[in-house]
Formats: sequence, C-alpha cells, structure tokens
Amino acid sequence: MVPGVPVIDCDEHLWVLNKPAGMSTIAYDEHEHNSLEQLVNRHLGGPRVTVVHRIDRETSGLLVFARTKAAGELLSEQFRRHTVLRRYFALAQGK
Repeated sequence: MVPGVPVIDCDEHLWVLNKPAGMSTIAYDEHEHNSLEQLVNRHLGGPRVTVVHRIDRETSGLLVFARTKAAGELLSEQFRRHTVLRRYFALAQGK
C-alpha cells in the first residue's frame, strides 16, 4: 500500500493507482520529492516502476505503472497508438 494512494489493481506486471488531486505523477524538478512515481518506488524499495502515462497534478484519476520492462514497452505503445480506452469525467461547481 502506498500511503494515501489507493491501489486499484496490481499484479507482477503492472499497478493501477488512484492518484489524488494535487500530486504530481512524476517529479518536475530535483526539488520535488513526493511525486506518485517517487512514492511508489520508495514503497517498493527502489526504482521498480515505469510511468506509462501521466495526468495533470491537479487532476485525480487512475494511473498505470509498469513493473516490468516488457509491460512498460507494451503499455507505452498502446497509449502512443491510442488503443487504450480512456474515459474522463468532470465535476464542476458554479458557472
């Protein structure tokens, strides 16, 4: 379990995590130390996951991390070719 981040699904090839709003997917500079990628890798004891895709810092939602090189390559190719079905839901308050 990554502190404060629900794990939706995991196996030996990938992790699906529910990133909270306000957290970066990856560190944007050397001063950032609590991106989701960094938290997952610290939890696993070293650089063990590959970010397959990203969502904005202020956006919450599901993210896929590859745990193996083969899974990372396959998933990255699927996202690049837009063969992954993605659904977006937005909630707005006010005008």
